[in-house]
Amino acid sequence: MIHIFFDCGSFGSTIESVLRNYTDHSTPIDSKILDDGSMHSFRKEQHVTDIETLDNFLQLDTPSNKIITTPTYPFKEFKLPTILDYFSLIESWKDDTKILIFQPDLRACELNLLFKYHKVCVSYTNTGLGIIVGENQHNILNWNKDYTHWTQMRPWELREWLSIFYPGFVQEFIDSQNQVDDSWLKLTNIDVLYSTQDSLLKIIDHCGLTNTKDLTEFVAQWQQAQNYIVDEFNLLDRIVDCAINNQPLVWKPVNIIAEAIVQQRLRTKGYEIRCDGLDIFPTDAIMFNTLLEKVNQ
Repeated sequence: MIHIFFDCGSFGSTIESVLRNYTDHSTPIDSKILDDGSMHSFRKEQHVTDIETLDNFLQLDTPSNKIITTPTYPFKEFKLPTILDYFSLIESWKDDTKILIFQPDLRACELNLLFKYHKVCVSYTNTGLGIIVGENQHNILNWNKDYTHWTQMRPWELREWLSIFYPGFVQEFIDSQNQVDDSWLKLTNIDVLYSTQDSLLKIIDHCGLTNTKDLTEFVAQWQQAQNYIVDEFNLLDRIVDCAINNQPLVWKPVNIIAEAIVQQRLRTKGYEIRCDGLDIFPTDAIMFNTLLEKVNQ
């Protein structure tokens, strides 16, 4: 079997599609790049995302060595080390091909949060923000003593809460590289995004497969389809810099995850936003500058 462990948004569907359509692994499948840049146009063979799908997979009567699994981590119920303990119950586990897509640092995690938002929280999959924050309450009573769930928060509260919450939440995607041994192929989401063809060829080779069709055209189309998220990510740096330096910049409204990343980046540079009641996020850096407050660090 081939196992591709990844966090939602870090291209597990793309990798499975390439293994099926560009190698001698199996009969090609009907898949395409959707207009949100995702490869969510086909049903993944064994997409293990929670206890139920894990149990269904472990109970397969005659699991084929041709199976490709795409487990995401963490589950709502437990984290990667425990997921790996369950997978190790598979008779073939020791000899199976294992791949980990991890995130090397906070910026890579922030980029993946945007990919997760655009491709999973909204668009075709449309899970909502729950796929990011789950049931984590993370001290929401600090915003309102009557709150029982983050969905009750006003936009300014949710943004501030996310900006405080996410740096700790994403640390497990950085740490995961240390939770698997050297028999695994370990690649970052940055590798797959920017060095796509090299990364896919490394995966194909690691799986002991043969690349049967040129990847060049697919990779060019796929990378082009990701650019709107990369552009948004790069915009956030400009927003932070221009707001701090009171330089002119105007942008279209961005999503709540992008807003939270801006707020967190400002905080790391020693600035807080006077955000009480700021339900509509600024779209002008000169005006934004008037809302910044330098704090002692």
